[in-house]
Amino acid sequence: MAQISERGRRLLLKLIENPAWTLDQLAEALNNSKKTVSVALSEVEHFLAQWPGEAILYRRAGEGISLHITENQRNWLLHDLLIVQNTKIDFSDSDGRVYYILLQLLQAQNYLKVQDLCDQLFVSKGTAEKDLGAAEQILLENGIHLQKVRNRGMRLQADEKKLRNFYAQLVTQQPLKKPYEMGLIPPFSDQTFYAFLGLSHVQSILDDLFQLKSEQKLHINYASIRSLSVHIAVALRRVQLGACIHIEPADRERYRDTRSHTLAVRLSEMVKTDTGILLPEDELIYLAMHLEGIRRDSTDFLTIRDSADTMEDLPKLVDQMIQIMSERYHFDVSSDPEIKKGLLLHLRPAISRMRNGFSISNPCLTEIKTHYLSAFEVGIDCFNLLSDAYGVAYNEDEIAYLTMHIQAMVERNRLGSIDYRILVICPFGVGTSQLIVSTLRSHFDCFSSLDVMSAVDAEQEDLSTRYDFIITTVPLKINNVPVVVVNPILSENELKKIRAAFSQVEADLKREKAEAMGIFQKDAVLFLPNGITKEQALQIGCAKLQELGCVTADFYDSVCKREAISSTSYGVWAIPHGAPSRVKHSCILLCISKDGISWEDNTVKLIFLLALNQQSKKDFSAIFDSLYSLTCDYHLLTGLLSKDDPQQVIALLGKHGYAI
Repeated sequence: MAQISERGRRLLLKLIENPAWTLDQLAEALNNSKKTVSVALSEVEHFLAQWPGEAILYRRAGEGISLHITENQRNWLLHDLLIVQNTKIDFSDSDGRVYYILLQLLQAQNYLKVQDLCDQLFVSKGTAEKDLGAAEQILLENGIHLQKVRNRGMRLQADEKKLRNFYAQLVTQQPLKKPYEMGLIPPFSDQTFYAFLGLSHVQSILDDLFQLKSEQKLHINYASIRSLSVHIAVALRRVQLGACIHIEPADRERYRDTRSHTLAVRLSEMVKTDTGILLPEDELIYLAMHLEGIRRDSTDFLTIRDSADTMEDLPKLVDQMIQIMSERYHFDVSSDPEIKKGLLLHLRPAISRMRNGFSISNPCLTEIKTHYLSAFEVGIDCFNLLSDAYGVAYNEDEIAYLTMHIQAMVERNRLGSIDYRILVICPFGVGTSQLIVSTLRSHFDCFSSLDVMSAVDAEQEDLSTRYDFIITTVPLKINNVPVVVVNPILSENELKKIRAAFSQVEADLKREKAEAMGIFQKDAVLFLPNGITKEQALQIGCAKLQELGCVTADFYDSVCKREAISSTSYGVWAIPHGAPSRVKHSCILLCISKDGISWEDNTVKLIFLLALNQQSKKDFSAIFDSLYSLTCDYHLLTGLLSKDDPQQVIALLGKHGYAI
C-alpha cells in the first residue's frame, strides 16, 4: 500500500476539502512556505500514482492546482488518509488484525472472502478465521450481523444508521491492546448519569468483565455484563461509605465453593488493581450471586431460598413495568435492548432478598431522589406491581435501585432530549463537510438527520422548515434557524461551541414547553400558618385544592399513602402528590411556610402540592423536569420566600418563565 508523510497527508486532505487552489492559498492554509508546499505536492503526485484508486493531481500555470476524483473514489481516498495512513496496524498482533478485518468489512462493496483476508494479512486460513470470529463477536455486540454465503463470501447486514455509527467509532479510534479496549464495545451513553451518582469506575469495571469473559470463555451477553458492572460500582461505593451488605452464613456456604465465587474473587482482584478498593467477603458472595445469574439465561435464574418458586410470572410483570415506562416517557421502551434483561437480573435476587427480610442500602439514594424525580416516581409505580404480586414491603433503597435501571434507560435513549435535523455547510459541500460530519457523528447522537450542502445551494434554499440547526464554515445569515460558524477542523473548542449552542436551544424549547403547560394557577398560592406539622400542612393544602374544585375529598388519603412509601421532601422544598384518579382538574398548589415545617430530616419552606389527573400524568416527566429546574434556581426560591402576597408570588413565577 502506498505511504505518505504527515505533511503530504495534510495537503491531500486540503485538496479533497476544496478541489481548486492556488499555490499561495495552499501555503497560507497549511502555514508553510510555497517551496515546502511544492515539495509536498510532488510527494502527493507520487502517492496518487501508486494509490490503487483513480485520482489525478493537475498543476497548471495560470490555472492553479486541482484534484480530479469521483465521489466514490474520494470517499475511498478519505478513508485511507483518515484511517489507514493515520494508524499503525500491527498485523503480527491479533487485535490489529481484527481491527483491520472490521475496516475491510465496512468498506467492502461486494462479498469479501476469507482468502482475500489471508492474502492481505499474510496469515494462514486458520488464523484468519480465528480473527474473523473475534471480529464477528464485536459486530454482534454492536447489532451488526455478518452474512456468510457459500462460494461467494461474507458481507455485513444491518440498517444504515448502525453501520454509519459503528464506522464513525472506527474512524475516531486507535487500535489498542485488547478488543474490549478498542472502543468497539458500545460505550456508556449514560456514563454521565453514573458519574453523577459517584459511580466513577463503571467503564473500567466493564472492561474488566470483558477481559474476564475472554479469559474464562464465559457465554454471557453484553447487556448482562453491563448491568453487572453497575452493581459492582455500587458495591465499591458501599465499601467506601462503610455500608457493606451482610450475607447470612447459610448463603455464604451455598456460594463459597462455586465457580461463580472463584470468578468473583478473580474479578475482585482485577477491580482492586484498577480502583484500589478491595471487596470484603460478603460483597464477594453477593457478587457471586449476580455472576451466577448472568451465567444462566435470565428467565431461568433462581437465587437464595426461592428454589421452589420459579417466579414464572416475573417476565410478564417486567413487561407491565416497561409498559408503564412507555406511557410515562412517550417512547416504546420495549425497543431498548437492555432494559428487560437488566430488570430481570436485578429483580430476581431483589425479590428474594426482600422476602427473606434482607435488604441492602443504596448509597445513591439521596442523589437519585433529589435529581431524578420523574424516574423515581416511575420506580414507585413499578414497585407497586412487585408489592401486589409478591407481597414485598415498600423500601426506598430497593426503589432507588430500580430507578437506576429506569434512568439509565432514559439516558441511553436520550428521552426528553431533542433529535435535531442538522445541516452542515461548507464552500463546496464536499471535503470539509464530510470531515465535519464524521467528527459530529463520533461526538454527538442528538440528530435525526445530518445533511451536507454547499454555500451556493444554501443561499438559494429555504432552510427554515427543513432544519433545526445549521453548522457552517462560511458566515451565513439564515432566518429562524440557529447557526453556528466553525473552523473546518473541529477542535475541542469548536466542539464546546456546538455543545453550548445545542444546550441553549434545548433550554429554550424546555422553557417554551413549561410555559405552554401553564402548571400554576393564579389562585393556587397559599401562605401556611406557623407552628404546624407536616400532616396539618397537607390537610390545609388538600382542602384548598378541593375548594378550587381540583380534587375529590379523599385526595388527602392518597397523598398520605404516597408519602408513606418515600418522603417527598428535598431540603427546603417538597413535592407531595396523590393518586390521579382523585384529581378532577390538574393543578399545582404552592404552599409557603416562612418558619419552615419539620418534614422527616428536613425543614421544608416551599411545598409544591401536585394534583395531576391521568391526562397530565402523560406529561408528568416534563412537569417534574420543570419543577426540578425551578427548585435548582436559588435566586427564584429566595425570591418566593421573600414575598408576602400571592400576587407577588405569581408575578415572580411568570417573570421566570412559568406560565400562570
